Amino acid sequence: QAQHGLPIKVRNRTRLRNIAQRELIHVEEELLKQTILLNDNAPVSAHSPKQVAEFIYGKLQFRKAFRLRKTKHGNTRTLTSDDDAIREHIQKYPQYKLVLLNILEARKRRHDLSTYIDAQETTLPNGDTIFEYSLNITGTVSGRFSAGLLIDKKTGIAAQGIPKRLRYMIGREGCLVCESDSSQAEARVVAWISGEESLIKDFLSGVDAHKVTASLLFDVPITEVTKLQRELAKRVKHASNYWIGWSKLTEVVHEYFPDYPFSAADAKYFIAKLKELYPKTYQWGLGIQKQMETGTRVFYSHFGKLRLFMGPITGESIRSAISFVPQSDVGELTIQAGIRVQKRLLTLGLDPVKNCLINRVHDSLVGLCQPEYVSLVHAITKEEMSANIPNLTFNGTPLSIP
Repeated sequence: QAQHGLPIKVRNRTRLRNIAQRELIHVEEELLKQTILLNDNAPVSAHSPKQVAEFIYGKLQFRKAFRLRKTKHGNTRTLTSDDDAIREHIQKYPQYKLVLLNILEARKRRHDLSTYIDAQETTLPNGDTIFEYSLNITGTVSGRFSAGLLIDKKTGIAAQGIPKRLRYMIGREGCLVCESDSSQAEARVVAWISGEESLIKDFLSGVDAHKVTASLLFDVPITEVTKLQRELAKRVKHASNYWIGWSKLTEVVHEYFPDYPFSAADAKYFIAKLKELYPKTYQWGLGIQKQMETGTRVFYSHFGKLRLFMGPITGESIRSAISFVPQSDVGELTIQAGIRVQKRLLTLGLDPVKNCLINRVHDSLVGLCQPEYVSLVHAITKEEMSANIPNLTFNGTPLSIP
């Protein structure tokens, strides 16, 4: 796959570059106006950690944030103005939310350009332009598909990290880019493994389980759950399945919802509430913790993947043990479905350049297809990705993820 890489639609890439540059200029202009007013006519660049630190800790007198960084002298506690610090300050100093959000936005736009849109491309002998990437043939520790920059050159593109808003630049002329995404995949695996009957009933009946969780967490009728509440409940429930602590949960919420007021008390409340709402999920986690503590540290996924946990038992190792089977099952399901889809397309005699898989992103498959074969490719992909996870049933009902 590395020799093919991700094909680039040059015109779309150019459009995205122009849009991203205009948006970056706009955000930087707004930030310039704000910082000049707040910083005695001295502009602040979002891309200069030193200028941002001097602005927020010197002029605005924010409480200083520090991070432990590895240096040649060991771990050193250093002052930081990184994105996590900015998100923390948005919560603590909401009166400066707009300028802080613009710092984050300017950094994101610059990152889009430098890391993805302007990533180094390769031109093939036939004239096609591609983003190359390397594959980790053993996958991640949980067995997930893993792709990144070219190992020898540190060039190319981190194929799995391309934000959805930028995938418009991937593809070939005359082809459609298709993405098939499993629905609430890990949440379903956790429900089946733990025997969380209320969740399983929701999944089998087609009810939106994330909306149900949001309704229970925010104490509102399911018909009144907002998009924000659903997304927040989805993130919080996913994190709590794997025993994330309140401090880390607070960071996760701030990362995805930087302007949403979410405190440590909120994190502790949600974690406790989810234990109450879904007790079997919590008991499943306790069982894995006990297995780790009694010395049985070998775990198998339902596809037969093995992972042995060595070293001291820590909160992190227990969280990794809890997440192993759901993450491994979903990753392997996607990998095997992708192999079957590709084989079936080849068997049907479709052009393998214009009808093929080009990427996998955890629980989704990304591919190209000619417009006249969209219905066919969709039906094949849906069938293969909905295959039962082996050896996983609840009261005789196998798990098939739509």
